[in-house]
Amino acid sequence: MVENLLGSGDLRTSLARTAQYFIPKVNDTRNLLEKLRTDAPFLSMISLNVIETGGFTTAKIGSLDEDFEGRLHNQLGKTIGFYQPFLEYTLAKLRERYAPSVDDILAFLLESPLFAGSGEGLLKDGLEAYQQGDFVKAVHVLVPQLEHILRDFLGHLGIPTRKSVRNQPGITDAKNMNDVLADARIKEKLTENLWRYLAVVYVDRKGLNLRNDMAHGLVPRSGFNRHIAGLVFHTLLALSLMRAQKPAP
Repeated sequence: MVENLLGSGDLRTSLARTAQYFIPKVNDTRNLLEKLRTDAPFLSMISLNVIETGGFTTAKIGSLDEDFEGRLHNQLGKTIGFYQPFLEYTLAKLRERYAPSVDDILAFLLESPLFAGSGEGLLKDGLEAYQQGDFVKAVHVLVPQLEHILRDFLGHLGIPTRKSVRNQPGITDAKNMNDVLADARIKEKLTENLWRYLAVVYVDRKGLNLRNDMAHGLVPRSGFNRHIAGLVFHTLLALSLMRAQKPAP
């Protein structure tokens, strides 16, 4: 499998294949949940609780019939966790084979119009930290940059990037990643696989909820590790697959 992803001899092609391959397939997960109805009907009927390390319940998920969306995102989170070691192994082999520089990675990302104007500054700083193994810095820098890129995407679509502040007339805040990914127009523009991937990784408490947990100081230092940094790096690669459409000949 790894050779199929990396065996082209071309860094750009290998990055694109790796980005595409590790985006979870939503229809496969739907089929898995439907199979659960037949193979384990009791499990499909019970409710689930998401418990954080401190023992607090952070989310409740109903049965398949009551809360299919919640069960779908929870299962996608498990799928992402299952594939995480394979993703990290693939990324390690990619670095071993091509020894890409930060500028090489930026060049790939900048092929997407979503990353326009991000070639210097914090995005580069975060990628450098990731390459150097400083995963605490890498995650803390790259996640807000991904949020910034998604918010700019709203603007490119002609959608306001700011929202009113409740009970404070005339005051606005920048929309955060929760707001952006909840927008129906963003869901339409991103593929369902990519939209749900980003939602599960970053903003859904029934999934990994990384952006929100990090923003509230709920991720311990041990949580900023190579696996999580690799996942963040992969979501950047995946988002950069959104490319400008070429005009028909």
